[in-house]
Amino acid sequence: MKHISKEIIERITMKEAIDAMRIAFTVISNGEANLPQRININPGLKDANILVMPSSAFGITGIKISSLYKNNPSLNLPMTQGLMVIINNETGEPVAMIDSVYLTALRTGAASGLATELLSRKESKTLGIFGSNEQAEMQIAGVIESRDIDKIFVFARNKEKTIEFCKKISAKNGIEMIPAENQNDLYSCDIICTATNSCEPVFEHRYVKHGTHINAIGSYKSSCREIPGETIVKSKLIVDQTKAALTEAGDILIPINEGVISSNHIYAELGEIVSGKKQGKSSDDEITVFKSVGIAVQDLALAKLILDKSL
Repeated sequence: MKHISKEIIERITMKEAIDAMRIAFTVISNGEANLPQRININPGLKDANILVMPSSAFGITGIKISSLYKNNPSLNLPMTQGLMVIINNETGEPVAMIDSVYLTALRTGAASGLATELLSRKESKTLGIFGSNEQAEMQIAGVIESRDIDKIFVFARNKEKTIEFCKKISAKNGIEMIPAENQNDLYSCDIICTATNSCEPVFEHRYVKHGTHINAIGSYKSSCREIPGETIVKSKLIVDQTKAALTEAGDILIPINEGVISSNHIYAELGEIVSGKKQGKSSDDEITVFKSVGIAVQDLALAKLILDKSL
């Protein structure tokens, strides 16, 4: 069985990853994949989860195992760890094992890059990012692949870490990076990405200007949300997969439970926008939200690309 390391995955460009997500979301919305529901295991520790994500498509089956232990940094261990096993559908043979931490960050960033391409205003220049971790870095990479961004505001709790993050991204991409002073800076942003572990909204709707596009990718629990209910109510809402969103997306389920929206508020799956079955942003004043909980076929499509290139 071939072992595919992070170094091999890093050879995949963001453009290639976005194109892989184009395929993945089309397959999801067309019902062309075997996609069992994600298994969320609580190992009996506070702030700890183990996720098992199976899927089958493209002639292969993938089983991804990811752990999220929020207290690990205090033990000098990564907060997120995991691997993905790829199985040949014709023989049942395990053919590859992939380091899934970077894989997950790359496919999530690429999904937001694709959503940004399809749903944001083409003249968008300013990005607001909530978070300063690897996932936030990948969100930036996905967005700047799709739009000509010249300024990025970073919203994060740890001021020193935020400054270091800004220096790192600026040195890498030559983009002006600004540690946000307060939510007033959000009103300057054409695109917003949320990549946090927060269970409460990370901003207030009154700071979101008309025409903004939002990628919400941090929360995957029914009891947690990053996006305020008012923003969900006043936006065109696009999801990665309707079934998963109505099972796991607190950003949507909480407003439903509060009675301010129904499940019909979901306008489309991203794959329907990709295939042209439904229109993206219909006016420059429209607020669009792409809510993603992460679908296993995204990992599988990217794993297939990586496996083909490595062979």
